[in-house]
Amino acid sequence: MFALLPCRSGLFRTSAVFSRSTSTRFFSTPSQSRLEIGKDRKDVRQRSGVTNELWNARTNVQMKPLTDEDFSKEYKVYEKTMKDSYVDVYLPFSTSAALQEEYLTYTGTVRVGKILEDLDALAGTIAYHHCDDNDPDTPPLTIVTASVDRITLLQPMHTDTDPIVGTTNLKPSIQRDYRMHGSVTSVGRSSMRIDVTVDTPHISGEPISACSANGYDKILEATFEMVARDPRTNKAAPINQLIAENDVEQEKMRVVQFERQQQMKRRKEKRENLPPTAEERIVLHDLYVNTNAFTKLPTDRKAMWMDETEKQSLRMCHPIERNIHNSIFGGYLMREAFELAWMTADIIAEEHPIFLSVDDISFKYPVEIGSILQLSSVVTYTGGDKSRAMQVAVDAEIINPNTGETKLTNSFNFTFATPSKTVTVLPRTYAEGMRYLEGRRLYQNASNHCKENCPDLMKYYER
Repeated sequence: MFALLPCRSGLFRTSAVFSRSTSTRFFSTPSQSRLEIGKDRKDVRQRSGVTNELWNARTNVQMKPLTDEDFSKEYKVYEKTMKDSYVDVYLPFSTSAALQEEYLTYTGTVRVGKILEDLDALAGTIAYHHCDDNDPDTPPLTIVTASVDRITLLQPMHTDTDPIVGTTNLKPSIQRDYRMHGSVTSVGRSSMRIDVTVDTPHISGEPISACSANGYDKILEATFEMVARDPRTNKAAPINQLIAENDVEQEKMRVVQFERQQQMKRRKEKRENLPPTAEERIVLHDLYVNTNAFTKLPTDRKAMWMDETEKQSLRMCHPIERNIHNSIFGGYLMREAFELAWMTADIIAEEHPIFLSVDDISFKYPVEIGSILQLSSVVTYTGGDKSRAMQVAVDAEIINPNTGETKLTNSFNFTFATPSKTVTVLPRTYAEGMRYLEGRRLYQNASNHCKENCPDLMKYYER
């Protein structure tokens, strides 16, 4: 199991202490051949050890029925610092066979989907630390994930040789240790931005990159937007404000606030909100001409229609997947969406894709227990013969089994790259053309972000 240990500074760290489960008891004699399962088991959640312990670390959150007295209590709003909400978790893959088994893929690498699930749990725990008013008599606020603005891979995660460029590849190594840590970096009245980083201890003799600092190599960065609601009214609730302790934090808060404004602007540029620009209309017209009115694929390279990339999966939402607020855990949805997107890219590319980034995951509505969850994926954009990167979109919908009606609850956008091959995906209807343009915008945004923050990985966007 994991144990999150509180330090005097208010931080939380993780020590890896794995032990055999006592939930299964075996008897060897004929008269005692019964197999007792679950008799001593207290926690049956199908979460990772990290996520379970992060939830358990939310000691200020005790979900219980509200009383009349609860409705008369007022929330107190304080000023807090980034340090007050800081949490870090250490994953000792190199020395823990049990941890390796939990996160291992069939290719011998780390399951990125489970890391994404843990990142969502970590962001939630950070948010609860920030929103805590230190009053045990006040009902805890309800914290929900509003969106994941961006998750970006910053540099290679191990030393396998890339077949094209002859440098390190991007598949996470199960033999390296990783650390996840973060804090609140900006707040509004009821919303907060949380920055999370995944890094690995720097190994002596390896090159020191721009992402190396304080003995660690930064591997991945993620930004979450969380929202606080009053559990008594389900309306937005005021949260503790954030103050800077030094000039560095003051500048960080200024930059983050600007980034939040830019992200809100980009959300307005989605296909349903913004018509094609003059440049994009030319792009669609060129596609129309080059495909003989969307009837003929190019023959000089591997190409397929967008609707030929579509994949779907169905899930029944059981109680074991719930969060502490009794709806489906957002990290679970993220993991399921990532793995469907990865398999979609794998089938299309005919080789295992490399995860590069997540851009703008929106959580529109909660997914309730008992819902039928439908995940639909499609490749929306590829760089053709000029790039190995591709955009994969996943929509999560809940289906009413009585009426057949569907409701969009979540949208996910992933960027992958192929190790060696290129593929061209093209639209053949106006609706697909709009998805193509949205994918192109996301692709360009991912490429620009990569050029600014992790230029060593531009080889996947540019041939």
